Amino acid sequence: MHNCLAIDIVKGKSMVTLISSCGEVLIDPYEVNHSINGFMCL
Repeated sequence: MHNCLAIDIVKGKSMVTLISSCGEVLIDPYEVNHSINGFMCL
């Protein structure tokens, strides 16, 4: 079983989610601001 970490990077923020090979969302999508605190949360 393989998981896919998806990161959509745009200016100022990114969206992150983790999906299993079966299509199950393991981590709901969440926003990461491009700042020290945002990257520490990632």
